Amino acid sequence: MLPTSHRLTKEQDFARVKKYGKPFFSSLFRVAVRPTKNTVNRFAVVVSTRINKKAVIRNRLRRQVREIIRQSLPALSSSYDVVVTARSNPTGISSHLLQKDLTSLFKKAKLLP
Repeated sequence: MLPTSHRLTKEQDFARVKKYGKPFFSSLFRVAVRPTKNTVNRFAVVVSTRINKKAVIRNRLRRQVREIIRQSLPALSSSYDVVVTARSNPTGISSHLLQKDLTSLFKKAKLLP
């Protein structure tokens, strides 16, 4: 679970990242990144019902992505708002491949060195 200080929770924050953030794409995820004046990174994970109708599967994917983010927090550059959106159904894809895909997107966005 991400610490509360590292979560995007307000709708207006989502809208700002969506409107002004720079998007980065892979086959599994879309990552929108927006620089802010905060001293910490804030993240949100979005998995819509288009990905899968079952809430159990959507929530599992959210938990996996949040865990990948939590493990990457010490290495990430600070002062960004980030929204991670799932683009395709990752059923049957291992956690290792999810981590590899998300890490490559963070590198594209220059959040990771």
